[in-house]
Amino acid sequence: MLWAIDIGNTETVLGGWDGVWRHVWRISTRIGRTADEWAAILHSRADTAGARLADASSVVVCSVVPESDRVWGATMETLGMPGPVFLRSGQQVGIEVLYHPPTGVGADRIANALHAKEVGKLPCIVVDIGTATTLDAIDGEGRYLGGAILPGPQLMMGALASKAAQLSAASLDRPAVVIGRDTGSALRSGVVVGHAGAVDRLVLEFKKELGPAHVVSTGGLSALILSECSVAMEWVPNWTLDGLRLAEPYLRHLTP
Repeated sequence: MLWAIDIGNTETVLGGWDGVWRHVWRISTRIGRTADEWAAILHSRADTAGARLADASSVVVCSVVPESDRVWGATMETLGMPGPVFLRSGQQVGIEVLYHPPTGVGADRIANALHAKEVGKLPCIVVDIGTATTLDAIDGEGRYLGGAILPGPQLMMGALASKAAQLSAASLDRPAVVIGRDTGSALRSGVVVGHAGAVDRLVLEFKKELGPAHVVSTGGLSALILSECSVAMEWVPNWTLDGLRLAEPYLRHLTP
């Protein structure tokens, strides 16, 4: 079984692939967590799911938390899993990056672009809704053109709650009505419905520059926001993990 690991600022997503995504686990990312702590968490998840981590054929990782790379190498060693290969740049997987500098593109966004290119859904706009909401534009030749970044729904809610004395964080459920009748529902309306409106507008503006494009929505909060969007999008929750899976042969070839 191949294991793909997407390390984000808030969540770390692990997927086990054996022809389908047999296991997909979301675990909070905590800076300072040791390899032994990660190993204990994964042992517990694996025992519950009936997964045999030591039988892994390969491990591929993308990370926006560089200081965690060493920890994950040690975690794999503790678990008896293969040493991980890391996706870091478009150059590793044949993606031309027109961003400046090319190394300024997060590895998860490279994985998103590679998936679009490999499955032939080009031009493509990938809307990834997590801690940050990112939009990536991949042209008809599979080149990564650039994108947009805005605070994700949880970050927006947390910022409002921490900076405004009369506000406290509300759940990220859709309110029954858009015109909130209390502070909690007003916050949910602004964050959930307002965020969907921002995504809609950005997708429309991207299409003005990119032309007709396939639009994909992914990320931990994508289902919630997508349900409020007016622009048609394909929901593929494991899009980034699939990009990592497709990157593995390239990366393994580069590893001495």
